[in-house]
Amino acid sequence: MTGPAGAAGSGRSYALLTDGTTLTIRRAGPGDYEAVKRLHEAMSPENLYFRFFSASRVSAEREALRVCTEDRPGMVALVGLLGDELAGVASYELTGDGAAAEVEVEVEVAVADSMHRHGVASLLLEHLVSLARARGVKVLSAEVLAENYAVQHVLSDSGLALIRRTSNGVVEVSMPVPRVAAVGEASSYLDAVADRDSRADVASLEPLLNPGSVAVVGASRRPGSLGRTVLLNISDGGFAGRLYAVGPHPRDIEGIPCVPSVAALPDRPTVRPGGVVAWTRASG
Repeated sequence: MTGPAGAAGSGRSYALLTDGTTLTIRRAGPGDYEAVKRLHEAMSPENLYFRFFSASRVSAEREALRVCTEDRPGMVALVGLLGDELAGVASYELTGDGAAAEVEVEVEVAVADSMHRHGVASLLLEHLVSLARARGVKVLSAEVLAENYAVQHVLSDSGLALIRRTSNGVVEVSMPVPRVAAVGEASSYLDAVADRDSRADVASLEPLLNPGSVAVVGASRRPGSLGRTVLLNISDGGFAGRLYAVGPHPRDIEGIPCVPSVAALPDRPTVRPGGVVAWTRASG
């Protein structure tokens, strides 16, 4: 993972989700208005209610205006993107006296319904914590409906120290921003971040180590050739996925389907686990 989004101006960060795919995190801007509005409009009535304590669709437009305003004092907003698709939004806004010793900000996180349980909220929260610490924020706070177990789970798993107070069905959560730990100093927050990173790293290698299909480009029918040897070793080794040879040959090499070009492969390469074509090049 790179440094926190916006740490060096309006830069980007790249982080791994729980399934190993890459999330791009950057500061939100006016150009994100439509995407942020659509993300909230597409929420189920239940998730919309959890997010705004109301099922009104008007909240989507108001939130997009709030998040996508440029250079708003005391306001930091981040977007998380999968390619060009908006996966989540997170923000904090100053709620207390900016001159006070205990600067406190209110945190808001929203994730597209299709991206729940992929770690988007956790990554956005991590980046907010880094930005908050760099700006002297001492405490993050959030209000969560008591029945919103998903968000409470995200906060509990963050590694942050939580101070909870429940009133009228709403859980008010205060989270002191952890300071930078000294070398060798114990930090439950950093341990939690490291554990999430480790699990995401492992997931990102799954397509490479356990591909759904393999194509050997340049496999030859000539006995003893490198390409043919690689192809047959994969087949004889018990590979359970789909195996192809790519080259100007007949329809198969010892029963293994052969296509004339990469473009003719029935499987398309993708970065998603379970549908990845592992490319093995060989000459001869």
